[in-house]
Amino acid sequence: KTGSDENCLTAGSNNYPSDPAKWCQIDDRMHEYFALNHPSQNIGDCSASQRKYGNVHRSLTKEHCFRKKLNGETLSRKWLVYSPSTGTVFCFCCKLFSVRDNQFVTGYNDWKNCANHLHEHENSMDHRTAVLNSTIVQQQESERAYWLNILKRTVATIQFLSSRGLPVRGDNELIGSTHNGNFLGCLELISRFDPLLSEHLARYGNKGGGHTSYLSSTVCDEFILLMAKKVLRAIVKEVKDGKYVSIIDSTPDVTHVHQFTLIIRYVLKKSGEPVERFLEFIPLHGHTAEHMEETLKFELKELDTDLMDCRGQSYDNASNMAGKYSGLQARIKNKNPNADFIPCSALSFNLVGACAAECCIEALSFCGFIQNLYNFFSASTQRWEILTAHRTKCEQGLTLKSLSSTRWSARADASKALRFGYKAIQDALNEIKVDQGTPRAAQYEANQLITVMETLETAVMTVLWDELLRRINVTGKALQQVHIDVCTVPILYSSLIEYIGQARNDFDVYEAEVKTLTATDGYKADSQRRRVKKVMFDESAGPEVRRSVTGKKLNAFALLAIENGFTTALDFQDIIEDFTSSKLRRKHL
Repeated sequence: KTGSDENCLTAGSNNYPSDPAKWCQIDDRMHEYFALNHPSQNIGDCSASQRKYGNVHRSLTKEHCFRKKLNGETLSRKWLVYSPSTGTVFCFCCKLFSVRDNQFVTGYNDWKNCANHLHEHENSMDHRTAVLNSTIVQQQESERAYWLNILKRTVATIQFLSSRGLPVRGDNELIGSTHNGNFLGCLELISRFDPLLSEHLARYGNKGGGHTSYLSSTVCDEFILLMAKKVLRAIVKEVKDGKYVSIIDSTPDVTHVHQFTLIIRYVLKKSGEPVERFLEFIPLHGHTAEHMEETLKFELKELDTDLMDCRGQSYDNASNMAGKYSGLQARIKNKNPNADFIPCSALSFNLVGACAAECCIEALSFCGFIQNLYNFFSASTQRWEILTAHRTKCEQGLTLKSLSSTRWSARADASKALRFGYKAIQDALNEIKVDQGTPRAAQYEANQLITVMETLETAVMTVLWDELLRRINVTGKALQQVHIDVCTVPILYSSLIEYIGQARNDFDVYEAEVKTLTATDGYKADSQRRRVKKVMFDESAGPEVRRSVTGKKLNAFALLAIENGFTTALDFQDIIEDFTSSKLRRKHL
């Protein structure tokens, strides 16, 4: 407020007085406000406007606010505004936009000649120019509102696609094309139910570069960048409020470009809840710990985050990251002794599990068998259809899964599908085996897979690995939770070790279920004939025996030794003495 006049508001206010005599500091904001919001004409109590002309009293009347045309039509003079404080009338358009003063700018109250002066004023060039300026402001606001509404739809679509990780662009940027990408496709879908957007696409679509439309890929990239900066500012603010942070992870991407994946972990100040936030991918041009240290320090400085507030580091087990003396964690710890390094528990868990599984040939063979099953059925739509038909008969209706070299959850899903669909898969293989329309090679492969599935060993591996992988998968997911802490990790490890140890004692339970999956009662190793190496007599006897027995004597001597069950060298010596007698010689030679 300026001075003692409470009705005279400062520039920038959107609560301007309706009395034009109290308008002060007229600026662009006031121009825009009253051009879009016509002030009240204040036609009510006009007693302050009364003037005496001789013996006649005249004042402003409501008739002065209307204009009657020659054809009898009556128009309202909306530009005419009464000032209760001065008892005069103003042309608010001229008050705001006229460059020259006139009686309707300073206040008019000659009621005797009012009709003629009103007519002259509204036909004057100054008044028409002022009204035109007011109309231009209205048009500008209408145009601004139009583009603002278009921007709201554009930004909402980009936000929707970005939040779900969907691609924005397509092969072209043509409205109506089926290859114009998700962004334009979503706008076309919305336009079916939004007349404003439908009119905009018809009017501004496919005009090419140089025309404002807010439909181009350049606009999409700009808005995505603006959204990313806003999210980053919000994260940095939360980090500053929480003060202490931890730094996590480094990995190459799918294009084999080494990059630093900057992820920070901190605690929200208000709720005390731990959160993890991905900040950015930082391309690395070297693998040395020194280069990564400089890169990390630079990025933290750009984010206005102090390295001395770091309280934890968690990387993979590579030497340049976890090296005790010259790794990244050691270099950061030299700068900040409070930045303790803890290897990634989930990564360590996966490495240990993978190495343990690879030590067992039977486990590797079983994983290969699961992958072979998936490859066999997925190689043909007909085979997959047969499998699906049999799969619907089983209780859980699980389907075969392909294995993954990095995700334990994929292996857990694959073994679970095999376990609960064992009979269905066998039936599908048997149907393919006898189907005359199936190629011979496929029939042979199906027969080979059936042979493997009918063994008790395969059924045992199916049940056992499903139990183990299911628990391993649950533990792995728990280790990757945001709310995990250092104290919980050893508990999860110990629980899993105890579970696996108990599984050895529960083998009889698993074996009982296994025998319901296959009709085979015995293991393949037990049913096979064990090859026994033939042991000659002189291989177990002493050297003196081997020297004294040769030729046919050796065969007869060995036969006699076997018949009498002698095993020691002394027994063999007695046999030799008996064998030298003529009686034994005549009997055996």
